Amino acid sequence: MSRDHSRRHVLRTAASALATGGLASASLIGTGAAAEGEPAEGDAEEPAVAVHGAEAVASGEDGHYRTVAGREVRFALARMTTMVVRPGGARVSECRWSIDGTVSLSGPAVTRTWKTTGTHEVGLTVEYSDGSSARRTLQVDVVEDNEAPLAVPDVYPARWFDDGAIVTAGEVVTYDAAGSEDDDGTVVDVTWDFDGYVADGLVVEHEFRRTGPKTVTLSVTDDEGAIDETELFVYVERPDR
Repeated sequence: MSRDHSRRHVLRTAASALATGGLASASLIGTGAAAEGEPAEGDAEEPAVAVHGAEAVASGEDGHYRTVAGREVRFALARMTTMVVRPGGARVSECRWSIDGTVSLSGPAVTRTWKTTGTHEVGLTVEYSDGSSARRTLQVDVVEDNEAPLAVPDVYPARWFDDGAIVTAGEVVTYDAAGSEDDDGTVVDVTWDFDGYVADGLVVEHEFRRTGPKTVTLSVTDDEGAIDETELFVYVERPDR
């Protein structure tokens, strides 16, 4: 397998993984020094590793991931690494993993669950049957699980009762989501749905022209992408004559 063909295969494997279940791929880096564009003496072509249960950090730094405390993360060699990796026919003979430099594991796939937050290092050394090797180091940021925001709607002018609010047909009414909150972040997006008519904003105005029961849905999103949604029953009555 040529080096160019191997790199194209890595890219196809990465694209397929991302499209079929959230697997993120990263290449392993050879252990020795080499001229640019050439494999190091005694080092294998770059195989790939898949990470499930963590998302790649969009920082442009290959091999940097993020997950939440208490979630199981799986690290595994991609299937392509069982193929011939060098013209001589070398195959994977051993996989050694290290977690934060203290925990040693072996096998083509391992799992890890971090209970506390912080940045952790996962190292992988792959040995091949011809004596060549490759190594990769991944960084995993473990953060607290995000708590969803709380959507709290207010309406005025209106008369409130146990199940909702009463407004008047033809009257412009203010819908206010300023009471919404997020204990571990901030609310960054607010959407109102007035029985099919959608408006964005923390405070919006709306006029129901027809009488009868209506449903107003408030949806708020926090800075981590978590969403809370609540429905408000609104009864639209005829105006006084």
